[in-house]
Amino acid sequence: MKNPYYCYLNDIGIIAKKENSIPYIYIKGKGWIVDNDNVMEDRIMDYGTHSWADVDDITLEQANKFIELLESGKKPKPATEL
Repeated sequence: MKNPYYCYLNDIGIIAKKENSIPYIYIKGKGWIVDNDNVMEDRIMDYGTHSWADVDDITLEQANKFIELLESGKKPKPATEL
């Protein structure tokens, strides 16, 4: 896994990253926050009803595009369209 690693969580429509073994999710108006609820890790580790099928790897550029759309009030696109 690259460091940092960026991904799009398809089932809930947010982006996440893992940097230096610390997972983060991006929240509009707050920015990157530590993923204390294991939102990303549950999907990566196939925990419960979540699986890798819920995760798309994205680039830093795609993550930045998602953030730009989200913060401007536009609806971000799915990872395949970023």
